[in-house]
Amino acid sequence: MNSFFWNGIDRLGNDRKGILLASSEQQLKDMLLDQGIALLKYKHKREKFSFLKFIFQKKVNLTKKAFFFEQLFVLIDGGVNLLEALKLVCSQIRSKRLKNVILKIINQIRSGNSFSDALEKQGMIFDSFIVHMVRAGENSGKLSFVLERISGYLNSRLKLVKHLKHAAFAPCLTLFFAVFIFLGIFIFVIPQFEFFFNSMGKQIPAMTKFIIGLSSFFRSFAFIPIFIIVLFSLLLVKGILGFVSVNKIKDKVFLKIYFLGKIFLLYDLISFSQILSMSLKSGINLKEALRFSSKVARNSVFVENVRLLESQIERGQSFAESLKFARNKIFPDNFIAIVQVGEQTGKLDLMIQKSVFFFQEELNRKLKLLVNAFQPIIMIIVGLLIFFLILSVYLPIFNMAGAW
Repeated sequence: MNSFFWNGIDRLGNDRKGILLASSEQQLKDMLLDQGIALLKYKHKREKFSFLKFIFQKKVNLTKKAFFFEQLFVLIDGGVNLLEALKLVCSQIRSKRLKNVILKIINQIRSGNSFSDALEKQGMIFDSFIVHMVRAGENSGKLSFVLERISGYLNSRLKLVKHLKHAAFAPCLTLFFAVFIFLGIFIFVIPQFEFFFNSMGKQIPAMTKFIIGLSSFFRSFAFIPIFIIVLFSLLLVKGILGFVSVNKIKDKVFLKIYFLGKIFLLYDLISFSQILSMSLKSGINLKEALRFSSKVARNSVFVENVRLLESQIERGQSFAESLKFARNKIFPDNFIAIVQVGEQTGKLDLMIQKSVFFFQEELNRKLKLLVNAFQPIIMIIVGLLIFFLILSVYLPIFNMAGAW
């Protein structure tokens, strides 16, 4: 694929220009004609590697992906063929990144690739389970149904992520203002008392000396090297966590954290159940559905237990019986009971989907409880620190007044 700077004119006679990826001049012309633009001139754009561009490149976020699959489902379900549906969706997309991705998908389908293969060739933009779901829909002739399921999953995932962000917003905002207030006290208020103590020429307590020293530290540039060291250490820790063995230890520790471990587990369980239910409804067998579902889990311990489920099912055990072999109580008893009922009634996909709503409600309750508990704790800590500052600064003043 080459990048082209192009100039053209649309149906209304307006001048248009931009940058597009295409394999040839003819493909560039076809792509622009699909958008109702006649190509006038073009030139190759030389791609230069930029580290900053690599780090901060725009990604296709969950909201845009959900919109893409939702619109695609509506059009295909309405009888529009795949290529025309992709062109129509592309015309509604504002994101240049996603628009280029859709145009590449259109070109690859024209070249003889299937829709699932075209999605797979877009790198990390579309998750592997989406690619496999689309492939299953193409093979079974249920592409519209699968696109509806993918759209529903992405929208429910988006709702869950928004809820998590909303729950974290208030505590983070409180913490930010607390840090801002303390920095203001140390940078602007404490120096005034330092000048007063120095002018008195009397001995001050060690606690007050420590506070004044801390104020001098924040007002100087001495914290910059420490900030760089801390930042480098965080990056180093992130790199170390990339190793499978270290990451596994980290995940085990996270699951054992009181109360928070349950929240981490519920998040993975909800994502796992959503994909599992969607895969089973699409006609994918249980073993393959488990393999797809494990890809959305972030905790390596959870993934390891899902693989254990696969091996137990291969040996001929039922899904409910296999869940009982999970280590560390990854799958709760109520989930096992729901699966057992689903297997007995032949409605496993429906029962798992119902469990998703139950677990989402449980996660919402726990997040609400966490937020309600976290904010008072922050306020108590802030109050104690302010009391410590007041005591450190005013105690010497009271002592001096008593000495007079």
